[in-house]
Amino acid sequence: MKILRTTDIVEFIHDGVSIGVSPMKQHQKMEILRMVKIQGGEATADVMQQAISTIRFCVKKLSGVTGYDDRPYELAFDGEMLTEDCAGEVVTVLQSTPLLGAVGGFVVSGVFPDGIEAWVNGKKLGNS
Repeated sequence: MKILRTTDIVEFIHDGVSIGVSPMKQHQKMEILRMVKIQGGEATADVMQQAISTIRFCVKKLSGVTGYDDRPYELAFDGEMLTEDCAGEVVTVLQSTPLLGAVGGFVVSGVFPDGIEAWVNGKKLGNS
């Protein structure tokens, strides 16, 4: 059995865009779970806030994206996670690609989706 460390960066590549993500740390997973509320016996969650927080915690690299000034887009960090504004921008960019689903699937279940290249430490992974 192989395990990814929280310091490993898995790089997903599709159509010239590359995004590097790391597995969440335990306290980050707990923060995401705390966003689920029980109301009337049913679990409800602010799915968008969970998505933004997940992107903030996990995204470490992004390439193949430029601003309207044609300069490479640079991620903005607050400590070891993205700023909230930066995470919102990243979600906006990724919504139009299969990368958002790939990142979400990987972070939630560790699944490497078909048709998207996935690399860690120079080694190709999963079904890519």
